[in-house]
Amino acid sequence: MGQSGAKATSLASIQLQDGRQLQVRYIANGGMGYTPWPGSFALAKFLDTRKEELRLKERHALELGSGTCSVSGLMAGFLCKDTALTDTIEFLEDLDKSIRLAYQSYDPMPKVTAHVLNWADLEFTESAFKPGERDLILMSDVV
Repeated sequence: MGQSGAKATSLASIQLQDGRQLQVRYIANGGMGYTPWPGSFALAKFLDTRKEELRLKERHALELGSGTCSVSGLMAGFLCKDTALTDTIEFLEDLDKSIRLAYQSYDPMPKVTAHVLNWADLEFTESAFKPGERDLILMSDVV
């Protein structure tokens, strides 16, 4: 089971220009992968304010190193045709919970999926995606 079941969580929210609300549950002081960093909020706002210019409705986004509470990746879920969020296996269960929480009151739910990203085995990671399947790569605060 992921770390989020073990510690008290906090809630961050950001409002899209169209009025929708994105909520992200995270572990305050949870460390890398469990706390949203400022760059993720900045990238989320950038995507929302430039969605037409970037033609995000047409985009198939891939976010590298999403952690469990990616504000920018979840924002991309609202704005892009579909979005794949990735991180190492230990974060996947909590990342999937974040996806369900972020979109629980939206019908239809945005097409957002969680995938394993293994920096030590890029062949395995590449096998999860078809060449050319993604046309927008997102990263923020990746360490």
